[in-house]
Amino acid sequence: MLPHDPLAALPGHLRAPLLGCACGERPPNIALMQLVQAASGRGELEATLQQVTGAFAADTAEAGRLDAARRLWAETPQAWETLRSVLEVVGAEGLTSRSIDRWSAIFDRLAAISPAAGVALYSLGRSDLLNAATIEIVERMREWGCLGPERILLEIGCGSGRFLSPLAREARLVVGTDISLGMLQEARRAAPSAALLHGSGRDLAAFRDTSIDTVYAVDVFPYLVMAGEEVALAHFTEAFRVLRPGGQFLVLNYSYRGDPAQDCADIGRHADAVGFAILQLGGGGLRHWDGQIFRLQKP
Repeated sequence: MLPHDPLAALPGHLRAPLLGCACGERPPNIALMQLVQAASGRGELEATLQQVTGAFAADTAEAGRLDAARRLWAETPQAWETLRSVLEVVGAEGLTSRSIDRWSAIFDRLAAISPAAGVALYSLGRSDLLNAATIEIVERMREWGCLGPERILLEIGCGSGRFLSPLAREARLVVGTDISLGMLQEARRAAPSAALLHGSGRDLAAFRDTSIDTVYAVDVFPYLVMAGEEVALAHFTEAFRVLRPGGQFLVLNYSYRGDPAQDCADIGRHADAVGFAILQLGGGGLRHWDGQIFRLQKP
């Protein structure tokens, strides 16, 4: 963080995303996503982006990062309308919903608006930004030893199928489950070789014990947590059941509460209750996304 705040004159709801971007704490696309969520209108957002021009000396890294955010916004003219449409569909009820069925209906609608923004607002509705974040995570999965020609992978909440196609090239079989039929239709187009299953969102009952090498969920647990802690814990129990010994369970983002310490505590408690060993408890370090990484392993 900077010793002083050159953006102090900005309203607080717009200052934090831009200061975080300038300091390198969040990628430009994340800052823009947060600005769309916070701004009262497109005009306020764009005026703010112009206002920060010159806030930092031109040859500094901070100025370069803010300039990257401005360029990205200029190159993505549909971002405001796309993201606001997604946010309108989700609405206040969605953000506090404890109903799996409610989320199923929401994601069916999001699939029709923008599959990219529907599964990841930080993509700004752009497939190239979504692909960049996806490939980075696939690279991490390779480094973690989760992939291989004999491996069977299971994705909880596959959405539009963005992980299924690249992972299918590095595994024996990749299976995607989702509660949204609309998203599964998109996944079928994205990854015709993957196995897809319309799941209940409550368990992994369709899968046999010790039949999977890696179970992963990317930005899915926040919705399970909103549905109730018992739903989230049930997926830990189910993941442990279906994994082979030595198999990994990857959770990228556990909640949207904005409390990483609480997320780590909850993950640790669930892991202990079920029997998982903890390989990584929080932290991110991703270039294209600010997600928190949790890695567990079945002994």
